[in-house]
Amino acid sequence: MGCDVSSPIAGTIGPAAGVLGPQSWDQGPASHQGYRVATLDSVADLEPQSWNRLVLAAQGSVFHSHQWLSAFEEAGPGTFQAAHLAAYDGPRLIGLCPAFLTHRCPRLEHLVSLARSVRLELGGPVLLAHNLAALAGGFLVEPGHEAAISVLAEAFEHEAARLGAWAWGFASLPESPLVGRLIRSGYAVAQISTTYRLEVRWPDAGSYWADMDSRHRRRLLRERRKGSGRGLRAWTGAAPSDAGLPLVRELMTAHRTPLEILPDAFLRALDSHLGDLERSVMAQTGDGRLRGVFKGWLFGDVWSVWIAGLDLEALNRYEPYHALMAEAAESAIGAGIGVVDLGRSNGPIKQRYGASGHPLYLAVRAHSPADQALLHAWCADLERATLDGVEGPERCC
Repeated sequence: MGCDVSSPIAGTIGPAAGVLGPQSWDQGPASHQGYRVATLDSVADLEPQSWNRLVLAAQGSVFHSHQWLSAFEEAGPGTFQAAHLAAYDGPRLIGLCPAFLTHRCPRLEHLVSLARSVRLELGGPVLLAHNLAALAGGFLVEPGHEAAISVLAEAFEHEAARLGAWAWGFASLPESPLVGRLIRSGYAVAQISTTYRLEVRWPDAGSYWADMDSRHRRRLLRERRKGSGRGLRAWTGAAPSDAGLPLVRELMTAHRTPLEILPDAFLRALDSHLGDLERSVMAQTGDGRLRGVFKGWLFGDVWSVWIAGLDLEALNRYEPYHALMAEAAESAIGAGIGVVDLGRSNGPIKQRYGASGHPLYLAVRAHSPADQALLHAWCADLERATLDGVEGPERCC
């Protein structure tokens, strides 16, 4: 463990000191007494069962899990060091903020390059909670300990100053009161992508299809039959890495997505650490060739489908994407899964299958007022690019 700080956190953390303190969060100082925050140099500093117990209790996702963060620490894209925060009520773990001091991140660099009206140059490392590869970020606290969010927020800013971060912030925040509080506290905020979630509410697959708009149902089933009539079969299980990885690379190249955002070592680390959680969808033809894959994991009752790979030459003949989508929906219903997070991009098709869009935000803050003004201008550019349909490095994942 890096250090241990008792709450309330004392003062001098630079110009932004206290911006998310008790007053900003409408919490009295007394409500923070008794909480303790520790910084962790690695997720390995905490035992996996305790970490994941908190993630599940706080309704977190696989991207906050001990396994995901272990894989990211091992081989995540870029150059970074772990700087996680853990909050305690006495001996009990009641809050987490996974974070990385990011010296270089291909996804962040790509977002910087999307600016149209402002030239942004990162003046040093950025402390991010936690990374842009995930579909979820931000704080997690156990129900009944919401006041600990203020403590974690102050500790996070304290860590940014202690580690010499040029800026700090939150990646892939879902829409929540936290986003509004960050805006009111002076953070520069932009919607950078949208993830599409299918809330599973049907008792069986027949009810799912019957509940769909008739025009969409006819079209989607026709596309599915196109593949099945030519021997395409879709199923759920563990995706073979050696066969799936080339399809992921093919789709990334077609969409001009920088390959360095998903290095082979990272994908293999995910396989190694999340093997017990894997729930992927594959589509294969009778000749044994894999034509499509949705890579994902089941954590709690949320199935996160994180990345796609497709044999692009087979698209028109077999329509593997539709086979994968239909299998994902039907198998989730059959397994009693609560939510399928279908990931980013391809929103119109995912919505036809019943998913709804949920924005993901980036919130950042710098010590210098001049740098902060620049971050606001940059975020405004990112927001316009998102609304105009210009997709970032999440185009296929």
